[in-house]
Amino acid sequence: MLYIIGFIVCAAIIFFAGKKLSFYGDLLADKTGMSKGWVGLILMASVTSLPELMVGISSSAIVKSADLAVGDILGSCAFNMGILAILDAFTPKHKSLFGLASPTHMLNAGLGIILIALVGMAMFLPHDVAVTPWIALSSLILMDASEFHLVSIMSTIIMTAVVIIGLSFRAKGKRFLMAWDALLIFIIYIMNLYILYRLTA
Repeated sequence: MLYIIGFIVCAAIIFFAGKKLSFYGDLLADKTGMSKGWVGLILMASVTSLPELMVGISSSAIVKSADLAVGDILGSCAFNMGILAILDAFTPKHKSLFGLASPTHMLNAGLGIILIALVGMAMFLPHDVAVTPWIALSSLILMDASEFHLVSIMSTIIMTAVVIIGLSFRAKGKRFLMAWDALLIFIIYIMNLYILYRLTA
């Protein structure tokens, strides 16, 4: 019971800190003249990823669970795509999230697809082939990770591709609560959760 309370307390602290972080990030961009896109991409993304970094380190080094470490990072990538779909529901009814966002995010999304595809490839590549004396094609963490993580990898790649399409097409409005691109991302995310549940249950 104590570990459940500890988990809820940690989640609540991160939630409320996130609200303050977005306020101060916006203020920082205004005061320094930096682009809000750059502040979001570099500063905000780095700071909000610190909990994942600590969970990954503790999972692999302390708990000795590769699946927990890999699942945390890949699950976070998929969840962040799901968040985009939910955020679209909070934009004004005559506008879509991807219609309002800058098309320059397509470059970030494309890089994200490349990086997560490399993680998926590394799970199947030989683990003893070295690129340099200290860098191998894969890592010990990926070597011990379960193959069902490939479901999250494929789902995230598909959702990110839909983001790129949405940023390119730039829907002017939405007929339902979400624009078509956000609704498609949300459906893919739910399917990802269902498939993972069926594989691991």
